[in-house]
Amino acid sequence: MSSLGVHVVTYTVAETIPNCDVGGTTFFEILIEEMPDLTPNQGDDSVCVGETIAFSNAAAGGTWSTSDVTIATVEMNGVVTGISSGNVNIIYTLNSSCTAVETSSITVGEKPNPEFEDTYLCVNNATGEIENFVTLHSGISNSGFVFEWRLNGNLLVTTGNSHNVIQAGLYEVVATNTVTGCSESTSCTVYPSATAVATAITTDFSANQSVTVVVAQGSGNYLYAIDNGQFQESNLFENVSSGEHVITIKDPNGCNDLFLNVYLLNYPNFFTPNGDGVNDFWRINGLSGRDAKIYIDDRFGKLLKYLNGSADGWDGTFEGQPVFSSDYWFRILYK
Repeated sequence: MSSLGVHVVTYTVAETIPNCDVGGTTFFEILIEEMPDLTPNQGDDSVCVGETIAFSNAAAGGTWSTSDVTIATVEMNGVVTGISSGNVNIIYTLNSSCTAVETSSITVGEKPNPEFEDTYLCVNNATGEIENFVTLHSGISNSGFVFEWRLNGNLLVTTGNSHNVIQAGLYEVVATNTVTGCSESTSCTVYPSATAVATAITTDFSANQSVTVVVAQGSGNYLYAIDNGQFQESNLFENVSSGEHVITIKDPNGCNDLFLNVYLLNYPNFFTPNGDGVNDFWRINGLSGRDAKIYIDDRFGKLLKYLNGSADGWDGTFEGQPVFSSDYWFRILYK
């Protein structure tokens, strides 16, 4: 039977044993309907993970399904989303009295995963020249991939998996798998930074001697340390002892450190030149070997003593005679 419609089928069981009523005839109907006419599915044969493609079929009224939802999902409107890499069937089923199925095989491709982070480029404050070289690496092999690099939206000539940075700005790379055609991009900002240009201001002759660092030029958020101590965010050092110290100004972004030599002086407020060997001389410590001149006057401005930086100090005499217990003034010139 090949024609459509209702067909009557006669089924007869013949009597093969004499005088035994075991034969007979029965009738039943068979309805032959036309198979739904499905056209091939229309859609791409590949999709990337996280992306979508659209399938369609000219025969309306059917439903879409997938052979593996862990690889790809499909919506009722035929939109397919890649979930993980692999091969999967997208199935269109049209149900009536008869069921017709159209199957399409697609490949889901894994996307590349380029990665890099924001970084810093060290620039010389005086010349504007680059002091370090920064390389942005996509983290992906050159084999099997092509790359497109941009700086501030402008295409660069670099086509490999890394780029040597010579200018601050917004960098973007697009990596494409040459087999699957799947692409992914990432971006980072390269910020300018610089070694500080700075000076130090000291407070001499104080109960709380201090050093304040003043940064005149520089683009970094600097850290400060004194005499190889712990770095701090504050540019102020207090209770600093007399003598020479080294201030380190550190750029946390990797540019060169700046070192400042500072010198603090303090003086004794009194001394007791009584010959007992204790506190018999008045001197300013830390001047030995330096170009220093100290002038000691009485309250009327009369010069009593001249000292250089290497002198032992003043023994409280003028022309060999002890001076009176009183207040005296000094002036100091030093380099």
